[in-house]
Amino acid sequence: MESKKEIVATFINKLFESRELAHMYHLQSESYSKHIALQEYYDNVLDLIDSLVEGWQGKYITIIEDYDIIRDANGDKSDVLAYFKELGTWIESNKIDCFEEDSFLLNITDEVCLLIYKTIYKLNFLE
Repeated sequence: MESKKEIVATFINKLFESRELAHMYHLQSESYSKHIALQEYYDNVLDLIDSLVEGWQGKYITIIEDYDIIRDANGDKSDVLAYFKELGTWIESNKIDCFEEDSFLLNITDEVCLLIYKTIYKLNFLE
């Protein structure tokens, strides 16, 4: 059974994965609006990741050390919109397992969800 620290590390790894993939999608985009939407995501998600990690480590007086960028190699990552939809679902499904007792950390994960869904909106509707 995974420890709470391992569960949180997996969650943070998924956020790091999203940041790296958003940057790659950004560099490959042929659409200016998608290029900018992805840049906004990867520029803003890093501060949210920092807040989550620093807040969790401060409360639990432990350091997360098991980082593994782009941990999940499964699934089709060629479709940027599908990736972000899956990411939003994954974050919403797993945030309680990580931060159920910590409303201040759940609040940050809600900000991550907002950023994801704003990105989906921009990718889907803005030209």
